Amino acid sequence: MPRIYHDALVAIAESTNDRKVISSLMKTCRALYQEGARLILRDVAKIHRLEYCGCTEDKGFERFFRFMNAEDGRRWLLLRRLSLDVITFSTESGLALASGLRQATLLEHVRIMWLEEVLAAHPAIGEALLSCRYIKHFECIVGGERVRKLLEAASWPLHTAHCIHTESSLENFDTTSIVAEPGKLPRA
Repeated sequence: MPRIYHDALVAIAESTNDRKVISSLMKTCRALYQEGARLILRDVAKIHRLEYCGCTEDKGFERFFRFMNAEDGRRWLLLRRLSLDVITFSTESGLALASGLRQATLLEHVRIMWLEEVLAAHPAIGEALLSCRYIKHFECIVGGERVRKLLEAASWPLHTAHCIHTESSLENFDTTSIVAEPGKLPRA
């Protein structure tokens, strides 16, 4: 394909923020298939609860993993921002997410709802997060002792870390919101 056609197709795809449109464009030619993943992942990659659409939560993970593992898993290298809002999921999905996070070497923004429960059920996810080197912004909702230990063990160049929790998940974790100085994480 001549370069001008490639550039025009990419410009068309870049002009939209609609992931469904980009996904449809990706199916039209190889150039957009490769560029489309970058465009889709330029914003936050979200894995959220799917009960409202009649899907199981693992179906959402399956679609996400199918997308991310295309092209021999190279798409994990494009992941910069991740938002996870799922409380329960299978062991298989937890291990697959941990494996992907280990490949997401440039991940910078992480937001995980129900992190305390996720770490209790899937410790490999915590280990995988620790292997990410460039996390600058970290947010969790419903944190506790496991989250505190994760943050203490992390060597990320954090600019901000916010941990919000409910009383039921908290016994010895008394900070509602932690804001770190650039590159430094306050220790408990």
